[in-house]
Amino acid sequence: MIKIGVRGHDVIKSDPKTLSNKINELGFEGVQFVQAKALSEPLNFDDLTSFKKDFNTPIFMLGAYFNPVHPDKEALDKGINNFKRHLKIANEIGAPWVGTESGSLMGSPWGYMPENHTDETFNQLLPIFEDLLKVAKENNTKIIIEGAWNHVLYDPKRVLKFVNHFNSDHLVVTVDLYNFLNINNYKNQNEIFLEAITLLKDKIKV
Repeated sequence: MIKIGVRGHDVIKSDPKTLSNKINELGFEGVQFVQAKALSEPLNFDDLTSFKKDFNTPIFMLGAYFNPVHPDKEALDKGINNFKRHLKIANEIGAPWVGTESGSLMGSPWGYMPENHTDETFNQLLPIFEDLLKVAKENNTKIIIEGAWNHVLYDPKRVLKFVNHFNSDHLVVTVDLYNFLNINNYKNQNEIFLEAITLLKDKIKV
């Protein structure tokens, strides 16, 4: 059954109760929740009691986006550790998936570089996500990966290759058609979308 949600940070940046009430008032059935962008005060990962009491909107996806091929090791490690923290709390706050993208060698911002599309860069992703999938399995939750033309998983075929490599029940997919488009292929958007849903099938959750 298809449900319509909204990115929390597109609605308002506020405390959990105000944010939840506003989303519910607008009639959305759930939220993509990126706590760093949506909350006016950081989420207390060590004590979620008040958050669970105040936030009464289903969390369709918990966003912990980071650049898994960031050339700066300190930035990369920070992103990995933050993602793991989100994996560990996902079940407690009712989030079925923790999401990220596949990143860019540019670092910040995550812009296009030809090197992003090479097999060598694709292979850089694998040990990162092998480690993250272990944490996901330990915490009985799932990683949801999103492809984008500018990034390493740049088209539906590349996303499928990534998914097939792990063959894991703890890895699913976000398809945002807009992210796969560029100046040369945007007129083929219908074909690209059809390719995505044909190749990725029931792995698509968002």
